[in-house]
Amino acid sequence: MRRALRTLIVGAVAVGVWYSVAPPVVGHFGIATSWPSTVPNVLKFDARDYDNPTRCLPRARTPFGPHQPYRVGSMHVLVGDDFPILVPHRWRPSDPAPVILTVRRSGDCYTVYSLEGGP
Repeated sequence: MRRALRTLIVGAVAVGVWYSVAPPVVGHFGIATSWPSTVPNVLKFDARDYDNPTRCLPRARTPFGPHQPYRVGSMHVLVGDDFPILVPHRWRPSDPAPVILTVRRSGDCYTVYSLEGGP
């Protein structure tokens, strides 16, 4: 009985540490987590920094409008599949940097990042 209780307590502490420590630590390195679902504060793309991430938004509140989004990259996730980085129009590396990037975190959960600084 004591062994089961000790295992339960150690497991609960491990989950608590993961939940509170993992997101800010890996977010510092530009990596997202899927549980809890978090994204870093700064997204690096095409040698530019994007910041000011929004909270989870439905697709209707993203810049896509009626357009089909185009995948231009992916955000690494600590455990699980990477999150796609999307833009509303076709984009090539020779084009100017997009002003807004959107990360699809799950079914209808999107996070919007805006370009930091000037040209």
